[in-house]
Amino acid sequence: MLNQSASPSSGQLRFFSRIGPVLLCRFVSTMANTEQDMKALAAKMTFAVCCLGLSAAIPARTQVLSLTLANTVVASGIVGSPYSQTLQVRGGTLPYNFAVTTGALPTGLTLNASTGTISGTPTSPGVASLSIRVRDSVGTAVARLYSLYIYTPPNLAEITFQRGDLFFRVSGKPSILLGRNPTGWLLEQYQTLLGWAGESGEKIILFHVTIGRRLPGPPGEVDEDWAVWCENIFDMAAHNGLYVLPGFAVWSDWNDGSTNQGTLHFWDQNPYSKALGGPASSPTELLQDTETQRLWLQWLGKLVARWQDRPNILGWEIFSELDLITNATEDASVDFVQKASKVIRAADKRARPVTAALAGIRDWPKLSRSDAIDFLQVHPYADGGTFNGNLDDLILFSVRQQLGRYGRPVFIGEGGLSAAAPVGTLTVAPRAFVGIKQAIWASAVSGSMVGRMLWFEDGYDQYHGIDLRSKYKDASVPVARFLQDVDPSGFQPINIALGDSLKGTALGNDRLALGWVRDVRSAAPDWPTRLLQSLTVSVSPPGPSQEWVVEFYDTDSGEPIRSLSVQRGSNGGVPIALPPFEGSIAFKMRPVSSFTISNRGALSLTTPGGSGPTVVGSGRIQPSPGSTTPSGLAIFGFRQNSVLVTEAAVPASPAIRSGRIFAEVNGAVNTGLAIANPNNQPANISFLFTDADGQNFGQGNTTIAAGGQIAAFLDQSPFNSGHGVLGTFTFNSDVPVAAVALRGFTNERSEFLITTMAVAPLTAAIGETVIFPHFADGGGWRTQIVLVNPTDEAISGTVQFIARDVPNTLSSYAIPPRSSRRFETSGVGPAVQVGSVWITPAANSKTPSGFGIFSFMSAGVTVSQAGVPASPAGSAFRLYVEASGENGAVNSIQTGMAIANASAAPANVNFELLTLNGVPTGLVGTTSIPESGHVAMFLNQIPGFSNVPIPFQGVLRVSTNAASPVSVTGLRGRYNERGDFLITTTPPINESTSLPAELFVSHLVDAGGYVTQFILLNGSSTASSGVLRLSSQTGQPLALPLN
Repeated sequence: MLNQSASPSSGQLRFFSRIGPVLLCRFVSTMANTEQDMKALAAKMTFAVCCLGLSAAIPARTQVLSLTLANTVVASGIVGSPYSQTLQVRGGTLPYNFAVTTGALPTGLTLNASTGTISGTPTSPGVASLSIRVRDSVGTAVARLYSLYIYTPPNLAEITFQRGDLFFRVSGKPSILLGRNPTGWLLEQYQTLLGWAGESGEKIILFHVTIGRRLPGPPGEVDEDWAVWCENIFDMAAHNGLYVLPGFAVWSDWNDGSTNQGTLHFWDQNPYSKALGGPASSPTELLQDTETQRLWLQWLGKLVARWQDRPNILGWEIFSELDLITNATEDASVDFVQKASKVIRAADKRARPVTAALAGIRDWPKLSRSDAIDFLQVHPYADGGTFNGNLDDLILFSVRQQLGRYGRPVFIGEGGLSAAAPVGTLTVAPRAFVGIKQAIWASAVSGSMVGRMLWFEDGYDQYHGIDLRSKYKDASVPVARFLQDVDPSGFQPINIALGDSLKGTALGNDRLALGWVRDVRSAAPDWPTRLLQSLTVSVSPPGPSQEWVVEFYDTDSGEPIRSLSVQRGSNGGVPIALPPFEGSIAFKMRPVSSFTISNRGALSLTTPGGSGPTVVGSGRIQPSPGSTTPSGLAIFGFRQNSVLVTEAAVPASPAIRSGRIFAEVNGAVNTGLAIANPNNQPANISFLFTDADGQNFGQGNTTIAAGGQIAAFLDQSPFNSGHGVLGTFTFNSDVPVAAVALRGFTNERSEFLITTMAVAPLTAAIGETVIFPHFADGGGWRTQIVLVNPTDEAISGTVQFIARDVPNTLSSYAIPPRSSRRFETSGVGPAVQVGSVWITPAANSKTPSGFGIFSFMSAGVTVSQAGVPASPAGSAFRLYVEASGENGAVNSIQTGMAIANASAAPANVNFELLTLNGVPTGLVGTTSIPESGHVAMFLNQIPGFSNVPIPFQGVLRVSTNAASPVSVTGLRGRYNERGDFLITTTPPINESTSLPAELFVSHLVDAGGYVTQFILLNGSSTASSGVLRLSSQTGQPLALPLN
């Protein structure tokens, strides 16, 4: 009862509701279902009350209900399908006006400002986050945030027949999910392959999880532990980019029989069975007992409501062969299917598609009477007699009369046949390209041959592009085979026989079930230890990509097993050998990253990162035939405790047969080396260390697998330098390899900072001056200059630090053969001094290799280090630049540059800013640098560049007169989540430098706190195209998505 009391200021009053007590109670009861709801509603309601004194009436005061948007969520949509959702409003004063205030609707949809209806036809998948505001006629306004999901059409792998369209589910049966279900819980796993997902080019692999057979908990209620177990499966699938199709099943022995004809059919272990205290003795009784139905549907609705917000659930399946396992009337079974589908519709606010799985055709006409079923699923079997017909007839005998009749797609879930002795010839008519194919297995599911695996003799063939080969004895089962379009003409026979010692044995009237191999172990129980050893893969997918990476991985752990690269239209396929493995295997495929970069343009691609296992490998930049090679680099960042603590740039480099690096292993400093072998044969590496006096030690050898990579610190295997090392490390290879050196420094906060170091070739010019375009000293900055002797003879010369308004500092160096020397600024003083460093060899002395390391310390902590390579002088350079966020703010990025004038005359330097497509932005600028002078500035500090758009990614062209060459380096500054300033060098490309046919990124890291950004920069006057191949340390292609 709703009560409201008041006290008069004078006189006697009586109260009554203007809307009347009965009407008021009815009004409230329609909006509130519980006492708690009533109280909440009463707190929000105001209504008219009149106060009547003995002599006169006091005017009534009226207040309307507060304005609210009633929809908490909006329905999801499907690409290419009409969409409509009307927003409901409560309270306020008519008329209303609707508007999107933040975000945007998905492409193809519009919002009617008067009716609040979102309608149209979505054109692309994704999720739109937006805020919708409603305003009433008196100006009151409220808004609500919505997420509107648009999905790819849920059509399973489509096969075009002459008689219509069918849909196949690719499944493995029987297979217990993950092989480690708790006792009494049963989750049967299927694998379904859908169409192409969005624009990523990756196949969706969908796990079909059948639930509801052995359920813990009382009827009608959801057991929490069991539900969490299911949700762990969903999370595992989501982690691997997979979708889930939950299927709700009611199972028993077939036809309610008393004998066990299938281990998955135990009604007496279902909580709805009388054996466990439930109300029904069989699934048939479930369809006949109203209370049993109510409890089951209650359980179904609670599960769907609980799981509806999981984005990787693609749809819902209700029942599996309900028409086989019950003796109920046709109307009873169909009516229960309809009830279940309507419960799902009411509970799932995203309106995902619903399918009903049936074994025969008898129920289909009745299912056509309701819109609650989106598509029908059938499990056709041909029973009895010798089967010597076309496999089309096996599948189509039960659907050919139904296609197109009811306006719904048909979905083939599984199929089977029975064969009598002698085993005949199964005639296969290949037809249309399926898109993705898997091996078919055949196993007896009843009769004397239960548990025996069938194999297909006389080689193999394809049924609609699906590989039928399965050799039982040799344990060679093609789990996945991607084939080109098969020739739709002609019929090719294949012979079926039993494997191993049972080959040729009469099958009698045994029933055979056709399925798709899912597990690497045989589906036959008597072959539990045989492992998949090899398979063959070819590919002919849609889309423009000519090359694809197929990666197989362990579905239990998510760890990769093996991957390979496949060219479109590979004749005969590409063989791949798998390592010893037992468990469940799945695969994903991605196109190899291709690129087309316009003249003066660039390309930026980034790995996904994440907290999973660290992925280490290398990259290869291969231009297309006739195209020029772009320059490139990889910037990998490392996050520690969710804070970006370091970035380092690995420049793309040509392959070399030998190299020398500065080596330091001492206290907080360590030196690492990554070597990538791009060859089709192993690389045999010999190496040695040299100390500061030119004495060699620590000689050794190692081998890098074909296409592989090693990355290790010098005190680790295979180098094993020990501690207290200061000198150089030299390596030689019998084949060309790519290499990069990395310096690791553990700072005062125990954070690991990474700096790139140069790899010197073992050749050197005589008397050539080397310029480091930038050094910084003071104000927290300190710079080291490291010189490496690339020769087997002593070298000498001078090191000169040149800074504006500061006396030049000149030091001499003398470096023993194969050794190194280091020079370091003091770092004292509050003022920052910047300039360049010039290395001048003595007369007739060869030129050293080298690099600079500048460090920045704040509040007693070294927060950033970066390596500055020596930069040959030139007259025109191109540099990748970017800017994001407010300069100096957390997570902001701003590219800078340092330029040293390498001539004895002033240099006028010109700047031009272009987009990634090479299109001029209109921003140009000029600065003058005195002879041997230096300038350092960020992008927005260049004269004329104060209005650089934010965010921005593009190319900066730096040019000068040929008579006044300059030395240039790029500097990318960013502020991390803690506000620390990090700096990374980004080498430019010299337009006059010709690049080799291929370049290599010797080291990349992803996940485990790492993320890698690849930058390709076109330095030629024509467009550049090609592919960027990524390989693991074992030489296998990496299926890393790049965005």
